[in-house]
Amino acid sequence: MSAAKTKIEWADVAHSVVRGCSRASDGCAECWSARMDGSRLKGQSFTDTSGQLHTMGDLVKIFPGQPKLGGKGQPLKAREPNRYAFNGQVYLDPAALQAAIDLPRVIDGKTGYSVFWNHRSDTAHEQLPDWVIDAQVAVWLLRHDLRMLVLTKRAGRMQRHLSELMSLTPNARFRRCWDALGEAGIDRHAVPFGRLAQSCYDGIAPWWMGVSAENQESYDERIPELRATPAAGHFASLEPMLGPIELRGPMLSWYIIGAEAGPNARPADLDWVRSVRDQVLAARDGRSMPLPGDPHLFVKQLDVCEECEGRGYVAPWGDGIPCPECGGYEIAGNVRKGNPPLDGRSWAEIPGTP
Repeated sequence: MSAAKTKIEWADVAHSVVRGCSRASDGCAECWSARMDGSRLKGQSFTDTSGQLHTMGDLVKIFPGQPKLGGKGQPLKAREPNRYAFNGQVYLDPAALQAAIDLPRVIDGKTGYSVFWNHRSDTAHEQLPDWVIDAQVAVWLLRHDLRMLVLTKRAGRMQRHLSELMSLTPNARFRRCWDALGEAGIDRHAVPFGRLAQSCYDGIAPWWMGVSAENQESYDERIPELRATPAAGHFASLEPMLGPIELRGPMLSWYIIGAEAGPNARPADLDWVRSVRDQVLAARDGRSMPLPGDPHLFVKQLDVCEECEGRGYVAPWGDGIPCPECGGYEIAGNVRKGNPPLDGRSWAEIPGTP
């Protein structure tokens, strides 16, 4: 297993060591990862820490689409798209954990590249024992030369766990991480003992910690816990954006915004996106380009109806769906590639990059 470059626009590499998940809030209802694991990747296998073999399809429930109705209410041959949801089985994949330790130092000539950690699962899932989180922290400390971008919906557990771990003495913190690697089945003879020990004694928290928030309720619940979590930086992924969000409290380092994708995607109003953009710009005194310490903005995965130019919506894997405002099909941009313009400008800011 090797590092895989990702099509996710705000990271260089995506790597998951946890398999499976379960619904945490409304943002999970059309989970793209459950759809992939239950369809295209359903035959992909992995072995858990007990040596048991699983396939990705074992972790997903499938809800078959219902027949579409014709003009007289008669069923047509066409059906609504299937829906997919994780069934709550969650495992650590030790082979993937080892692959994370072995990630290359350079990719495409770039050092210090970013890794979207557990992009298809949740690092702090409630089904995972504490030592699984410790094992992942051990990897982040071993690979502090990379920018680990950790995104969770379980912000409370993540905050409590990392705060407690970082409050330990360096020796106790090292012992917890070292023992967790052994529990995960990692061959510790090949692990650079001194590098992990030095990171623990330096007291560093080199990872970037983020939360997903799809609406005001999830934002207000998760952001205070995120701010209290030890990390080199904090960010929020407002994706899928399902409602307006007021950025209450101190600003974070980074805000990522995107609409939902997939055949059952729910539309996003462009005014919601504009509001977040305006709040970020106001926090940096209107500066078009951020200075160090300013909040950064990344807008992705939006399509705009050219007929009414008022709403954002997404196309299901390239096939147009009607604009929720006017019913038109005139789509501008591409929902899956690049950074779509918002009022004439694309926003692709990443902290710490030119």
